[in-house]
Amino acid sequence: MIIGLLAGNTRLEAQYTYFPEKGTVTYEKKINLHAFSRKNSSPGGRGFSGDVFSSLPHFITSPYTLVFNRSVSLYSPGKAEDISFLDYAYINPAVALRNTVYAEPEKGSAVVRKEFMADEVLLKPDTLHKIRWKITPETRDILGYTCRRANALLMDSIYVVAFYTDEIPFRGGPECFSGLPGLILGVALPHHNITWFATEVKMDMAPAAQLVPPTGRKVRSRKELREYLKKNLALRNEALLREAVDLIML
Repeated sequence: MIIGLLAGNTRLEAQYTYFPEKGTVTYEKKINLHAFSRKNSSPGGRGFSGDVFSSLPHFITSPYTLVFNRSVSLYSPGKAEDISFLDYAYINPAVALRNTVYAEPEKGSAVVRKEFMADEVLLKPDTLHKIRWKITPETRDILGYTCRRANALLMDSIYVVAFYTDEIPFRGGPECFSGLPGLILGVALPHHNITWFATEVKMDMAPAAQLVPPTGRKVRSRKELREYLKKNLALRNEALLREAVDLIML
């Protein structure tokens, strides 16, 4: 009888497990500029130790905020660092990329505004990447949340590592990363020296304003934007051009 009561209580607790449905997450995007630049410096050109790279900061960090409710999220950039000193003929222009993403993960849809260098483009309508995640047994603690690791390959060239928590059952995350069984609190592109990790999570915080899609005057499809980038990015290294286009298209 006692065992039956205990089992009943366990089922009751599981039935009423609390899952928050809205919140705000602050992410820090970090680029290891030295490693990024060293890898992408032009062979035979000015090297990493030359005038182009010697005065660069080691890291560039940028804050972003993800506000979400049960079905929708809005990911937007905070105050950006001044990177006007960068020479984009030698440094991947994706370093300057700032995305605003309005996403509905369950529908697989998004409206994305991309800002890079002096340009701004609105991708509308757009879809979230259909990512084939491989979930692993590895876990990591992020801000007190147990997060499981998942790996994926995007556009056949970008290796992605993500950490998600099923304690927050929203299937989105920073940028256009989505499709895991919980909120993504960390993302790394190991071969590109870029990471996004949560620095603060506030649950049950109602959005300060209604979540609405970003707007913009230049509207392009993903195909149109990719072709535009290929023709207009002034990069002297073909491999760097391909990488820049893929990273901007994320």
